Amino acid sequence: MSHRDPVLVASYPKSGRTWLTVLLGKAIADTCGLPDRDLFKLFKESGPPRKAAKCMPAMWFSHDGTQFDALMMPDDLKRDMSRYQSKVIVLVREPKDVLVSHYFQLTQRRFFEGETGASAKEKHSALKTMSRNDFCERAGIRLQDGEITMGAFLRSPMFGARKVLTHQRNWAKGIPTLQLGGLLVRYEDLHEHPERELQRIVEFAHIRGMTPDVMQRAIEFARFDSMRGLEETSFFKNERLEPGVKGKVETYKTRRGKCGGWRDELSPEDVAYVNQVSEELGHPFYAPTSPIGAAGR
Repeated sequence: MSHRDPVLVASYPKSGRTWLTVLLGKAIADTCGLPDRDLFKLFKESGPPRKAAKCMPAMWFSHDGTQFDALMMPDDLKRDMSRYQSKVIVLVREPKDVLVSHYFQLTQRRFFEGETGASAKEKHSALKTMSRNDFCERAGIRLQDGEITMGAFLRSPMFGARKVLTHQRNWAKGIPTLQLGGLLVRYEDLHEHPERELQRIVEFAHIRGMTPDVMQRAIEFARFDSMRGLEETSFFKNERLEPGVKGKVETYKTRRGKCGGWRDELSPEDVAYVNQVSEELGHPFYAPTSPIGAAGR
């Protein structure tokens, strides 16, 4: 491995990718003397801007075909990670939190053919050419009175618990096979120990010249309340960090940013179902959580 090895950040949607982009991007931008508004430009597979190339390798982010537009089944996801010609940071999050956040992404930020109200990103989504009914039929989501319910989404063969956990299982098996090395980063650890986790990422990616003060400023910049404010004001002029409908929290990219928020949204039956799938797939990164506490919401 060398400091010039490219770095891929792989994650399932709603695992904290935008947060990590802002956190790491702010630290690199300050190190290299770039404006905050340009931090998203740092992460292109072709390489960062010339001014940043001296302190960082090429870094980019990927959802591995798990995003809505890809319409891929779990068994179609990539399983042979040994072919990657890059170092890989694997960002993971508690599957139940991923599913809840992904559900709100679909129902509040994704709009289908003939529907209105989407954020800039979703207006240009491939889903705009599909009706809601066609999408749900393709994804195996049974509508209830024309609506997508949480329970139906969790059980979707294309986007439910089985897909999240299959993606995590594939990476749990794949990390040891990577030729240039892999680094596992948990969303929950980023919340609890942001300084430590950011340092691990910086060292793994061989990002040079970053001081503790710069990292601390980045952590403050990327805190949830700060990112909510940046989204409210469309600070980045970037479709990835803009609300669907201003003032309607469930349409925001920074919806809650909470660890364990699934307890407020899932029924005991839903929790038991996710735990069952996790059991079948070997609990890739997270042990199953008891449904106790989900009832009586």
